[in-house]
Amino acid sequence: MLLNDLIGRKLSIMMSAVPSAIGYMLMGGAVDLWMLHLGCFLTGVAGGMTAASIPVYISEISHKKVRGALGSCPQITAVFGTLTLYVLGGCMLTLLHKLTLGVCGRVEEQQPLRLMGHSCVPSASPPCLPS
Repeated sequence: MLLNDLIGRKLSIMMSAVPSAIGYMLMGGAVDLWMLHLGCFLTGVAGGMTAASIPVYISEISHKKVRGALGSCPQITAVFGTLTLYVLGGCMLTLLHKLTLGVCGRVEEQQPLRLMGHSCVPSASPPCLPS
């Protein structure tokens, strides 16, 4: 990567925080669809910067005996982190449905609790955006 060669691996990893932070702020405060798209693009750029820089940086600072194992750790932890988030997201949503449905016995009594339970689960995007 060009940025790795120009400013070094460590600084390029640290600089990736800038587009990441701007992207997450854009997505968090999005009031229009273009803000979500730009935020996703910026966080993708930051992810690409770190994905290209971290394995090279780790291989440069580690000993020869552990270089291969340490070089694969960032990718493995990213994959397991994503898997964990998907599993926990599905379990939490299922648990929330069971809690809201299991508290009351009759269907007409379940509706307010079901709505309260669903309001605790964050939506995928702001409700004001068109789907």
